[in-house]
Amino acid sequence: MVITSTVIKYAEAILELATEQDRDDIVGRQLKQIQDAVAGTPQLLRLLNHPTVSEEEKLRVIRTVLGTAAERLIVNFVRLLLQRRQVDILESIATAYEMVMNERAGLVLARVQTAAPLSTAQRERLAAALERLAGRQVKLQVQVVPELIGGARVWLGDRLLDGSLTGRLQRMARAVAGHKTATAG
Repeated sequence: MVITSTVIKYAEAILELATEQDRDDIVGRQLKQIQDAVAGTPQLLRLLNHPTVSEEEKLRVIRTVLGTAAERLIVNFVRLLLQRRQVDILESIATAYEMVMNERAGLVLARVQTAAPLSTAQRERLAAALERLAGRQVKLQVQVVPELIGGARVWLGDRLLDGSLTGRLQRMARAVAGHKTATAG
């Protein structure tokens, strides 16, 4: 997931509108619902991008994902993304929305991927270390990703700290490949 300047602008714009309507929390939750649905059902993004599926059918699917309390602001926002053929960045916008909201509250979001679940004590130590690094309060969002083999990946705001075993092996493989290329020439 990439957080571009376009993604940030969309996130800031929808947060501004949501704040004006005092709906910033519910809009954030609904963006997260859509993000989770897209992440859990890859066919959903394909459907939202499919040229033969009507805009109204796509919006009906979004309303189904959100349930009866679908915010008009969210539905209109998704409509805008569909019309601009930018629905692919919806997941990133949801992440950026939370980042911008946290930033305004003086928090920094730390998205953490670990190979195994963290205990409460491990979460507390990790949060304290990240708070020292960031210089402000951290909101942890932890996800277990067994493919990491060991260690963790941490996105602190827009910075990636990759301490996973998979990441180390990939860096080692690139270094070896670079060394072979350098010595072959």
